[in-house]
Amino acid sequence: VGRRGLIQARGLCVDVPGRRILDAVDLDIQPGELVGILGGSGQGKSTLMNALCGLNPANVGEVRLDGVALSDRSRIAELGIGFVPQDDIVHAELVVEDAIRLSARLKLKLPAWEIEPLVDRTLKRLQLEEHRHKRIDILSGGQRKRVSIACELLTLPNVLFLDEPTSGLDPAIEGEFMDLLRRLASSGLTVVCTTHVLQNAHVFDKLAFIHGGQLVFYGDPYTAASFFLDSQQAGGADH
Repeated sequence: VGRRGLIQARGLCVDVPGRRILDAVDLDIQPGELVGILGGSGQGKSTLMNALCGLNPANVGEVRLDGVALSDRSRIAELGIGFVPQDDIVHAELVVEDAIRLSARLKLKLPAWEIEPLVDRTLKRLQLEEHRHKRIDILSGGQRKRVSIACELLTLPNVLFLDEPTSGLDPAIEGEFMDLLRRLASSGLTVVCTTHVLQNAHVFDKLAFIHGGQLVFYGDPYTAASFFLDSQQAGGADH
C-alpha cells in the first residue's frame, strides 16, 4: 500500500456575486509534504484551503485525495481529513488530558482500555505530557493550539489542514510550532496551512502564493525567494 495523503486539485474556481475569488488553480501536494499557502488579506488563501479540504468546495474544478473525489460525500469519512480552525476548538475549562480523552470518546468507537494508551501517545506526539494535568485556559497560545491538533490527530488523518495556526504567537513560540508541523510531516502526515509570515518559510517543502485569486507561484522556499526578488526588481524597473 502506498503512502496516503496525496492531494490533486484541478481548475479550482470560486465565484461570489460579482467576482471570482479563486481562479483556475491547479495544485499537487505529495504525501508527507508540509505546504504553506501564503497571500495578503483577501487574496484567496483561505478560499483555496477551504476548497482543498472540502469545507467550502469550489464552484468549478475538482479535488482528489488519494484518487477519490472530495465531491463523493459518501466516501469523505474514509479519506482521513483533519482540520484545525484559527480559533481554538477545545473547552478552556477542561484539563488537557480530559479534553483529549473526551474528544477520543466522541470521535472513536473504542473501548475505554484502548482510549487511555491513545491519549498517552497523542500527548507524547504533541509534546504535551508535562501539561496533561493543567487547565487549558492557563496554557500559552501555542500550547492550546497543540491541544487542538492533538484532538484532530486522534483519528489518524492522512491530511491535516490548519488555518493560520501561528496567528497571535510570539516569534519564539511560532518557530517551535513550525518545527512541530515539520516533525508531523516527516512522520508521513500531509500538512497544509495558511500563513501570512515568511520568517519560517524555510521549514516548508512547498509554498503556494495566492494573489488576486490566482496561484502566482508554487515551489520550494529557495526558488520562491529568487522568484519574488526578481519580481520586485522587474516591478522597480517598470516605474
